Amino acid sequence: MAEVLARAREAGVATVLLPGTDPDTSERAASLAEAHGLWFSAGTHPEDPARHDEGRIRALLSHPRCVAVGEIGFDYHFLPYDKEAQDRLFRSQIRLALEAQLPIVIHNRDADRDTVRVLREEGSPGGVFHCFGGDRECLEAALELGFFISFAGNLTYPKAAFRELAPLVPRERLLVETDAPYLSPVPFRGKPNEPARTALVLAELSRLRGEEVAELGAACLDNFWHCFPKATA
Repeated sequence: MAEVLARAREAGVATVLLPGTDPDTSERAASLAEAHGLWFSAGTHPEDPARHDEGRIRALLSHPRCVAVGEIGFDYHFLPYDKEAQDRLFRSQIRLALEAQLPIVIHNRDADRDTVRVLREEGSPGGVFHCFGGDRECLEAALELGFFISFAGNLTYPKAAFRELAPLVPRERLLVETDAPYLSPVPFRGKPNEPARTALVLAELSRLRGEEVAELGAACLDNFWHCFPKATA
């Protein structure tokens, strides 16, 4: 972990958020955040509704380094999936976030319309569409609902259709991430990802938008503090 974080700092990464994907990983993220001065989110991923334990997640939300509820949302990519269970889980965690006055980290895979519909029905606590891969309608709805848009390593994949949407996001709503250990950017595609490679995502985002890397990077860092106001620089 120390070596991973050292490489991240050398690459210019200023801060890291560790996402929880179920009660166990959320508690592990809390321990790592404490030990290394990082931030974390607590929540249950839509692929694992049976693993959810609201009591354990709720207990983590008051932790001084917990800045969001997530990852939460929908995932319709892998069959079979329980659409109704995912819907119930998403709604319950949105309500938990509203109660705790925390933003949410949204996982949306192949479920643009349902994600937006539930957010409109439940009320939006704000937050980020993590690893954005939706269409233009989804992007416009996310921005309308007040969300930040985070691009990951798959932004560097030439066939990714959402690449054309990168210039449409207002600079003050942009974030970059790795989704480590997944979605390693080119030229490391297919290999384990790590936070240092956020720099490659930023470079590609800058190229697609025709902006200077340093200026866009500074904006993304500032956006992090606005997206997650419980975090402090």
